[in-house]
Amino acid sequence: MYEFNKITVLAAHSDDETIGCGGTIAKLTKIGKEVQLIIIADGVTSRDSANPQSLLIRNDASQQAAKILGIKKVINLKLEDNNLDRYSCLDIVKRIQPHINEFKPDTLFTHFSNDVNIDHRIVHECGLVISRPMPSQSIKRTFFFEVSSSTDWAFRGTQEQFAPSYFINISEEANIKYKALNCYTEEMNNPPHSRSVEGLRIRDKHRGFQIGVNFAEAFMIGRMLVD
Repeated sequence: MYEFNKITVLAAHSDDETIGCGGTIAKLTKIGKEVQLIIIADGVTSRDSANPQSLLIRNDASQQAAKILGIKKVINLKLEDNNLDRYSCLDIVKRIQPHINEFKPDTLFTHFSNDVNIDHRIVHECGLVISRPMPSQSIKRTFFFEVSSSTDWAFRGTQEQFAPSYFINISEEANIKYKALNCYTEEMNNPPHSRSVEGLRIRDKHRGFQIGVNFAEAFMIGRMLVD
């Protein structure tokens, strides 16, 4: 944890960052690490009920959650929700890259490759591009997080499954994460829905019990360079 200094969280939609790694973000910012959040899609416009007020509510929730987690800078590209396949990967990467170049993160957290949500899959691919290991690359570590009601809902078949090999103990930060999740009143569902605060608490407790702690977040390692 302590070798992470500047972290970019690349999320398809606001709330993905809190669901996938909110406890980790809180843990990092608590010890003075800088976290940059880049949100790609607006998360609303694909819905039949979408209206300008919906966007305002979601953006406000995102800012409130970021404040609770200790994120000082939120970048929202506001591309069309659940339609990222209408954009080329190059187009999306070109929108992300200036923020990466300016911030120069050493660590990237982003989506797992085989989520049921197409926006998550595309953002994963864009994350691979912006973190490719060129000599000038600032990103030395890439991690993939799980998003409840997406990672857990995808039919696996012969595809790669989410099999975490990197766990971060969030026992002290779990309640901060759930406080941030409660900001997303339009996104969280009632139990027994997978994307509910109770559902996330159970998932994080399960991940914690896998490694002998009370609460944890789990990740797959994309690439890790140790100097």
